[in-house]
Amino acid sequence: MGSYILIKPNHILCVHGYFLVYGVAVVVVAMVGKFAIAVIFGFDYFWCSEMFPSTLRTSLVGVCSLFARIGSIAAPVIVDLVS
Repeated sequence: MGSYILIKPNHILCVHGYFLVYGVAVVVVAMVGKFAIAVIFGFDYFWCSEMFPSTLRTSLVGVCSLFARIGSIAAPVIVDLVS
């Protein structure tokens, strides 16, 4: 049950270290961005499950999840290839 606590002491120390190195504005923008990505990723499962008919729902949500994972793996590679 302890692993479900959102803020742990080591997270606080990491964020404090980021403030010292990067500054407050950069850390705040980065944390808001990480939060938004997490919310949208969670909403994606809900949206995909409601988009498909009930008979195919589990299979097609799995396919959507597969392509989402492939995209997140390929994105850094594509950025490196473009630059």
